[in-house]
Amino acid sequence: MKISFFDLPSTRLDISKTKSTDIRFSLEGFRKDDDLTVDLYPIENPAHPERHVGYWVFSSLEDGGYRLSVDLNGIEEGSIRLKRDDTDIHCVSFWINPDRFVEPQIDFQIVARRKAKIIKMVHLILTLKTKEELEKFYLREGGGVYKIDTLNLAFHKRRLTVLGRLFKKYIKHESRILDAGSGMSVFTMIDIPASSRVFCLDIDFKPKPEKRENFFHVLGNAEAPPFKERSFDVVYSGEIIEHLLNPHVALQAWRDALKDNGHLVVTTPNLKRLINRARRHELPLSKEHVNEMSLDDAVALLKKTGFDILKKRGIYIELFLTWWRRDHVTDLFQTAFNKKWAAPAIRWLMALGHRFPSYALDMVIVARKSQEVTDP
Repeated sequence: MKISFFDLPSTRLDISKTKSTDIRFSLEGFRKDDDLTVDLYPIENPAHPERHVGYWVFSSLEDGGYRLSVDLNGIEEGSIRLKRDDTDIHCVSFWINPDRFVEPQIDFQIVARRKAKIIKMVHLILTLKTKEELEKFYLREGGGVYKIDTLNLAFHKRRLTVLGRLFKKYIKHESRILDAGSGMSVFTMIDIPASSRVFCLDIDFKPKPEKRENFFHVLGNAEAPPFKERSFDVVYSGEIIEHLLNPHVALQAWRDALKDNGHLVVTTPNLKRLINRARRHELPLSKEHVNEMSLDDAVALLKKTGFDILKKRGIYIELFLTWWRRDHVTDLFQTAFNKKWAAPAIRWLMALGHRFPSYALDMVIVARKSQEVTDP
């Protein structure tokens, strides 16, 4: 059984403008009694029925080319339409979850079943990169909420260790530091020179930040820092750039905010981490990550916006995967083995990412402001 796409440059489709698209594909090895289902799931924790957005079932298909017309302006029977040449193929059944809504990113699954058993599944990620959709998500679900578990605690500690070493090298006495999209700021957890000044920029501060003499909290957008050009020695962006609608605009603004030869430190999830390579589709780490990048993509964007790359580091390699599950590859240390007894192995996997950033779950990139910009 094969499901092959025509003229599809990527498995990630940006449908922000119209919330609709056409997907052309072909079937090979399909039987008359096989069913083809289109499933819409959130990219996180897909489960039926509570996390299922909806499904549409088509049957009595033959090998050959088809076109799926997708319209997510409203979830209804006509949201998914299948055509062979110019002939509509009506779905034999459909189901819509009245309690779910279309999130900023959707796992669009095309599934072939034979006697109710899955024999082939392919994934596309449909992305709605609009301010309105992101605001709906944050208002409905309160933004990304992460569990405090063994793996997340180990990740947090490892990130602090990596950043602490880098900041020790690049943050000098009397440095001016911009923490873009700071939240409560990572600099409250890492030792830096007492003479340095940290400007924490965020669109909101909840709860109210702790007052410190050398910390200044500023309300504002990370994409447009309200500071003069050449104001900072270091700009830090921690797990922010993947949330931004226009990361290139933010990078240009951060470059402008840096003094000549100033340094930028960015941490961000890696879209081509090992588990996604095993899955053979690029599943973002979180539904609000509308601009996750691979290491190569991030490096290229930094160079294009006027930075020289100095260091590349990784955090955590998802090495222990369920490789034998062709259509449902998972990381055992994020599922069954996410326990206290596994902490030593998890810490080892955190450190393993240091030398293999292109395969790691998270990337840390240090760049220096260049004198040349290739994308003015």
